[in-house]
Amino acid sequence: MSYVYVVQMDIPSHLEAEFNRIYDEDHVPTILKVPGVRSCARYRLEHSTVPGMPRCLAIYETDSAEVINSPAWQEASDLGEWKPKIRPHTTNRQHKRLSADRLTMAHIFVVQLDVPAEHEAEFNRVYDTEHFPMLSKAPGVRSAGALPGSSTRRRRACSVI
Repeated sequence: MSYVYVVQMDIPSHLEAEFNRIYDEDHVPTILKVPGVRSCARYRLEHSTVPGMPRCLAIYETDSAEVINSPAWQEASDLGEWKPKIRPHTTNRQHKRLSADRLTMAHIFVVQLDVPAEHEAEFNRVYDTEHFPMLSKAPGVRSAGALPGSSTRRRRACSVI
């Protein structure tokens, strides 16, 4: 099984060029040398239905859940220009770790919904018995389902691969 570590954040506009340079030329190459890190892909938010969603996204694929807490990861995270020049200016940081037993897809579509408590049981029933089975049959979809551990605080995260 492999794991995905998702990091989201914002950076002030005036630092964006420096952020991208350091992330691409310094931070990611250093993190990719950590044992157990398979890959990193970066994305920039184009549209969201969620107000305040961080604009910058990095998805790291790792061999185990423990890689991101390892001394090698921590050391690599603090090397180079990232820690002194960029990290202090990042805001709205969010981190997620997902298990991915079938991580060979080209795209992941993740939906996060806040479900009112009074509708949670019905929502889960419909998604689990109707919505996910129907999505799984759509052309090009390998799987659809709730992400493990995603139903805390009535927030349900779903993926379509």
